Amino acid sequence: MNHQSRINAFIIAVIFFFSGCVLAGGGAHAAKELGPPLLRLTSAIDGVCERPDVYGFSLGGSEEELIRLAVGDDPSLSVPFEGLVVKAKCDKNHAIVLVCDSEGKMTLMEDAGCTVKIDYRAEKPARACGFSIQVEAVCN
Repeated sequence: MNHQSRINAFIIAVIFFFSGCVLAGGGAHAAKELGPPLLRLTSAIDGVCERPDVYGFSLGGSEEELIRLAVGDDPSLSVPFEGLVVKAKCDKNHAIVLVCDSEGKMTLMEDAGCTVKIDYRAEKPARACGFSIQVEAVCN
């Protein structure tokens, strides 16, 4: 292998290394940027959970209907989450919102409407996409 080939191989290796770092860190970076929008979305969904009769939502209704009713007055609330899987549910009149990767396999964030901060942000190893917050444990 001549000197130029070694340099080219080294440059390619560095590019692959850094592109892998960017991809690996994307979940945490995305979670930081999605924090404020998630708090706003959770607050809107929490309003529906607290007053389902006002919104015409039955507490056994679908998560799609719950999200649709919550963002009805402000559809921009859902824009930051385009391309991601967002799930929501009401538990004892409190909202729990889950944001997962685009494939719906890994959790990026999870938030309960009764708290003022994001309750879960993805860490390594990431956990499977599914609700984990117990309302009894985080809501007083």
